[in-house]
Amino acid sequence: MNTKKVVASLLAIAVTGICIPAIKPISSNLFITTNALKSYTDTTYGDFDIRNYNDHTEIKKYNGTAAVVEIPSEIEGLVVTAIRPRAFEENETITSVTIPDTVTSIGEYSFVLCSKLKTINIPESVTDIGQSAFSGTAWWYDHTKDENKKKISIIVNNIFIDAGACTNVVIPDSVVKIAPGAFSGRDTVTSVTIPATLKNIDSKAFSFCRNVKEIIIPNSVKKIDRLAFDNCSNLQSITILNPNCEIYDSSGTICNKNEYDSESKKYVDKYAGIIKGYSGSTAEIYAKKYGYTFKAMKSNFLLGDVTLDGIINGSDATFALQAYTLVNSGLDDGLTDLQFNVADVTGDGILTGSDATIILNYYTYLSSLTAGEKTLSLEEWMKK
Repeated sequence: MNTKKVVASLLAIAVTGICIPAIKPISSNLFITTNALKSYTDTTYGDFDIRNYNDHTEIKKYNGTAAVVEIPSEIEGLVVTAIRPRAFEENETITSVTIPDTVTSIGEYSFVLCSKLKTINIPESVTDIGQSAFSGTAWWYDHTKDENKKKISIIVNNIFIDAGACTNVVIPDSVVKIAPGAFSGRDTVTSVTIPATLKNIDSKAFSFCRNVKEIIIPNSVKKIDRLAFDNCSNLQSITILNPNCEIYDSSGTICNKNEYDSESKKYVDKYAGIIKGYSGSTAEIYAKKYGYTFKAMKSNFLLGDVTLDGIINGSDATFALQAYTLVNSGLDDGLTDLQFNVADVTGDGILTGSDATIILNYYTYLSSLTAGEKTLSLEEWMKK
């Protein structure tokens, strides 16, 4: 980047008319993980097809006809950690399922179209829920409307999993993740407000969400995954406030449509809207790479705030020192242009150990302040 620098539980909430309920390639499939590189054995256990790894097992398929199903927490000495995609798909007899607290992942379409499935006991251990995992179940129908039959969204374990048929969606502060496909194809949705607690926007989260025109992604969001805003035909503006947000490296991550190009004989993603962010941010890098329009926002970051988290502490000094060490070794500093600008506290256009020392000393000054004492900015402090 800066090679020129040579020195160096279930919650569903509704109110009238409003529903309340992150540039690296990132896999969208919950099960394309390090497990894909491990050896495994497919076998059976009772009514279950399972996939055994050395240290855990996963439910691959349920073949039984019982109405009430309790998934075991352990099978032959291996802990059950996941329900794989489509494991219970279209089961016509199951009415209740209990998932053990050893399970952390529920794959896409795991229980899709289990029409009689009314009770699903989901433990707090579950942190990943795939696209449409519960769609078409009686449980899903029950939880997209409240007791007054008002339309509501579905949230499980602070994961926003389904926008239902809502229009103006205000995601509550408790939510940390938008699950794959949560807004996919939801043409009723016209606006979405994302809280400053959100960390991840998973794959296809807003794909084919055709009537949202503008969206602001807060500084807290660290990842925007594959096809997150694919085919959002009316999306005119997307603001990415985290200058270091990981944006999946594909033109389809943000696009209005994909059209067949007869000359290249390929489908080409197109985005006619604006991507807003800070100068030197990953949003700018992404936009320029794919020929999308970028609008730089005025930076309000503090001099010395290398981590861009709004405060100056020892971590900022560490980042600056690490960047200097990398450049001094002939490597890229790993900083965006914006990070370099706030790390170069001496303003001489180069990054040295002195910059890191000044940041650390300023943090020491901040730590020594007593209640009510005037706080000097880094610029003011350096002039003393």
